[in-house]
Amino acid sequence: QNNAVINTSAQSIINSLQSQMAGGNTQNIMGLFNNQSGLQNNQVVNNISQNATNDLMNQHGLSQEVAGNVVSSLIPTVMNQLIQKTNNPSDSSFDLQGIMNVLGGNNSSGGMIENVLGGLFK
Repeated sequence: QNNAVINTSAQSIINSLQSQMAGGNTQNIMGLFNNQSGLQNNQVVNNISQNATNDLMNQHGLSQEVAGNVVSSLIPTVMNQLIQKTNNPSDSSFDLQGIMNVLGGNNSSGGMIENVLGGLFK
């Protein structure tokens, strides 16, 4: 069930970021990935965490407390690793422009984020 929870959380991150892009929250997303704002009290991360908690409760029958505990330990770790990977100058396979293209639907490689998330948990 751990893998299912991780997959649900990863999909929640992607869905939340895509939803925020569609809602015009591009500047906050770019600020997050440019590491201009920390994760604490970040509107983007708070939205992701809220959606992931709801998804875990609805899809896996977890209580709000358990889902919240999972999310509070998992989401900051994943987001930090995504931000680090995005800002790593020696890794040209994953950059902010690519993320923005995927989230905005301008790129057919939507699996890019999922591949990175999958790699974080191996």
